Amino acid sequence: MLVHTTLAFTPQRVPLGILHQQVWTRSPETYGKKHQRKKRAITEKESQKWLNSPEAARTIHKESPDTLVISVGDREADIYELFHHASDYPQSCHLLVRAAWDRKVEHPQKYLWPSMETQPVADTFEVIVPRKKNKSERSAHIDIRFAPLTLLPPQNKSRLGPLTLWAVYVNEPSPPHGEEPLSWMLLTTLKVESLDEALCLVNYYSVRFSIELFHKVLKSGCTIEKRQLQTAEGLIRCLALDSLVAWRIMFLTMIGRAVPQLPCTVLFGEHEWKALYCFINTTKTLPLFPPSLQEATRLVARLGGFLGRERDGFPGTEVLWRGMQKLASISAAWFAFGPHTV
Repeated sequence: MLVHTTLAFTPQRVPLGILHQQVWTRSPETYGKKHQRKKRAITEKESQKWLNSPEAARTIHKESPDTLVISVGDREADIYELFHHASDYPQSCHLLVRAAWDRKVEHPQKYLWPSMETQPVADTFEVIVPRKKNKSERSAHIDIRFAPLTLLPPQNKSRLGPLTLWAVYVNEPSPPHGEEPLSWMLLTTLKVESLDEALCLVNYYSVRFSIELFHKVLKSGCTIEKRQLQTAEGLIRCLALDSLVAWRIMFLTMIGRAVPQLPCTVLFGEHEWKALYCFINTTKTLPLFPPSLQEATRLVARLGGFLGRERDGFPGTEVLWRGMQKLASISAAWFAFGPHTV
């Protein structure tokens, strides 16, 4: 069973909710027929999922037409039909996709990457590349270019005609020896006429990696891949519940950083924050006012093993997931044996 989830995020990476979730299975009859994919319509391919996601975003946009809504996709979303459909989007509803194909363009260089490399460097800046499994943290000097361009359709899709988009090219020209250079070629329906607008789109695209965090919580925390149910319908229902749990963990992680001064009652029920406070502080005396959201988040993280040392920074999804699991039992005990039962 395969899943494609569309999440709504703010530019500050706060997850607002699940917009759409597609679930399907692959028919055994399609195995070994990958070579026929170019002859099939987009509606007959799994790639259709990328067209469905922006449609879900457009539905939300209708309820808030003054909000800028940008559908972000990785290299798998570099589909010509997707950009063609975007021409019908409202003015404040746009696409931002990382390019995968060196497409033909109306330019003397003929192709996307060579044509963008001829554009002047708008700015050079330094970024920190986080540590990975076998790689240490490092700094990288990045060039950024942007320009409008006209994509030419693939030969088998000539009926769709050319498309005018904007490209933002972020590239590390001289990576350290043995390191893969950082390189993003972003295509967007938004106009990019200044360096600030280009940098803003780079930041928007970086938010996309939050969906990987959602999948991590769904797989590692909720263990959705280990569920053993008798029917696909049961698994789909379980997926819906686990997805909401994963979203809540992510929301708790980020909202506590974005607006830490909010009272914790915006996310925690009365029995939850009271049980949490008394359990962590080993007291029966409640505070006059509920803790702030940041304080409550750290209390939950302590349940999950977070030490809260000076250099530990903000608690992450893993300790919050473990903490929320324990809080469920503590809250149930509060319901059964708390002061209100006396």
